[in-house]
Amino acid sequence: GAVFQARDESLQRFVAIKVIRGLKADSHRRERLIQEARAQARISHPGVVHIYYVGIHHDCPFFAMELVQGQSLAQRIRSQRLSFAEITRVAIATSAALGHTAALGIVHGDVKPSNILVKDSGPIKRSDFGLSSYLDRDDSQTSSSGPAGTLNYMSPEVAAGQPADVRSDMYSLGIMLYEMTFGALPIEASSESLEE
Repeated sequence: GAVFQARDESLQRFVAIKVIRGLKADSHRRERLIQEARAQARISHPGVVHIYYVGIHHDCPFFAMELVQGQSLAQRIRSQRLSFAEITRVAIATSAALGHTAALGIVHGDVKPSNILVKDSGPIKRSDFGLSSYLDRDDSQTSSSGPAGTLNYMSPEVAAGQPADVRSDMYSLGIMLYEMTFGALPIEASSESLEE
């Protein structure tokens, strides 16, 4: 998929459009996109990117969301050493947004620096709920191809095939805080393959 800046002509504002290509024949992945949008739209919190609209154009699903100026936390970590004040600001904001999300019964499922949007001033925003699930449903991210997520931030339980829950998000947050503090991961996977 890809994210584009666009102009919402009805409200005369700029928005971000997330477009997912290659889903014409994959109804499961298309449903995951709709679930992502619904999960994210349920959350009204200053630390979560707002979803405005979900649609399909020429068999290509998309949704319009709040445009956040700035960069991902992953980009920030790569470009400079974070100050203690910035680490603390990101940690508090991300923890508050995760707490709010958990109170709604939603597990993010893929907490990592590339899903956190930051700017020098203003709120820290969490985005990309593509692997989110609901605590009161059997929405496990495991499939015939194994668990979904990003290996370097995946909790051992999820890697072992168990469903993600709030503790999984906390584990991923801990890895992210370590990376912000030390500029490196505590353990880095040498492959994208879970088996390896």
